[in-house]
Amino acid sequence: MDEPLPDLSKIPILRRWIPSLRKRWQRLKTTNGNAIKKTEFGTFLLRLDNYVDRQLMMHGAYERAQIYHLISEFERHGGKLFFDIGANFGLYAIAVANRFAHAKVHAFEPDWRDFNQFQGNCFLNGIGPDRVRMHAYGLSDREGSLPFQLMPATSTGQSRITGVEEGANAMIDVKRFDDQFAHESNVLFFKIDVEGHEPSVLNGMTRTLSTNQCFLQLEIFGDPAGVEAILAPMGYVAVHRIGDDHYFSNLAG
Repeated sequence: MDEPLPDLSKIPILRRWIPSLRKRWQRLKTTNGNAIKKTEFGTFLLRLDNYVDRQLMMHGAYERAQIYHLISEFERHGGKLFFDIGANFGLYAIAVANRFAHAKVHAFEPDWRDFNQFQGNCFLNGIGPDRVRMHAYGLSDREGSLPFQLMPATSTGQSRITGVEEGANAMIDVKRFDDQFAHESNVLFFKIDVEGHEPSVLNGMTRTLSTNQCFLQLEIFGDPAGVEAILAPMGYVAVHRIGDDHYFSNLAG
């Protein structure tokens, strides 16, 4: 019987070289650093120099476990409405829209670079505004304008609302969720990934969270106590965690 081939990626010197070789090979297949990648969640226009895009391009997945958990809960609870807050280039929004033809998705992305890429990805997947409605503003606990730090093109997923003294180099429009939507007695799903602005987003949607059954995925770096203090009085409990993504729900079962 033939011996199995060794896993070259476990050889120390090749462990360092293989990612570099992969990146160079992918770059050869791109046009001006852009490429189209078909994945299990949809087809995406990606930018090789951007970290999240590169993970999807080279490995075929990014946050696979988180997406599958969200999709599983969406199906189990008969979800119809999904709100992707901090949508980036649309990975979660398109994954949900492609899996559930009946689903209505609202996605929020204030970084114009990711927003434009998101539009292209909706086009590639044949998804129109009747299924994914895109909003080019941020969500917060107030309406108006807030300082925004546009991160380098290599890490647009880290762009964030912040103070001028912390590196803000742009201004974005922000709105309160409760002022834009008037849902009651519905089952709503949320993914909130806004680089530390999650408590302000939640404080702007307390009416919605109090009058609906909701499932939330929040990326939280560090102590989740601040988010828990907002959600617990409204009946939300922590139900799961994958890495820095925390899941809260007031859904039965």
